[in-house]
Amino acid sequence: MPHDRAAAMPHDRVAAEGHDKPTMRRNLTLHVLGGGGLVMALQFGNPEILLPWIGHHLGVAYVLIALLLPLVESGYVISQLVLAGHIGHMALRKRALIISGLLLAALFMLIFLAERLNPAIAAFALLVFAAAFGLSYGVFNLNNRDLVAKTVPRNLRGRVLAHRAALGGVLTSVRRSRSGFSCRRLPATT
Repeated sequence: MPHDRAAAMPHDRVAAEGHDKPTMRRNLTLHVLGGGGLVMALQFGNPEILLPWIGHHLGVAYVLIALLLPLVESGYVISQLVLAGHIGHMALRKRALIISGLLLAALFMLIFLAERLNPAIAAFALLVFAAAFGLSYGVFNLNNRDLVAKTVPRNLRGRVLAHRAALGGVLTSVRRSRSGFSCRRLPATT
């Protein structure tokens, strides 16, 4: 029985279709390009670095700054725990992937708008943004992994993920070298 069920799984169907088809090449190329962009975006917008830095810059209490990263990680894990059993039955996975990606971008921009708020409201806003960022990134990551599992053959997944990470590293290095990116110290607000 387990062999019959495994034969019906999507990854076996993808592997059986072959790697020479234009659709397969297109999928692999799109996964590498999109994933490389994601890796670069996460390097520049890493919430583990940015949220505490922004919180300190805004004059948020250190106790609340210490809560930011656990909120991001908790949202990431909780969203995956809740959706993991349901992702295979969702009819609108593509829509969930797109909405969670757009929400991530919007939250990233809203975090920088917190600078215009007073420290008490900014602290609360950063905590809410951190939790929402973790939740939406968990949904995005789960849907993205599901998409890779359904469109990339099992024997090519490691190579695709390695090329994606390499491209993201190259893009990050090029971007930093061209912009003269450095960590400048912003004046603290008091």
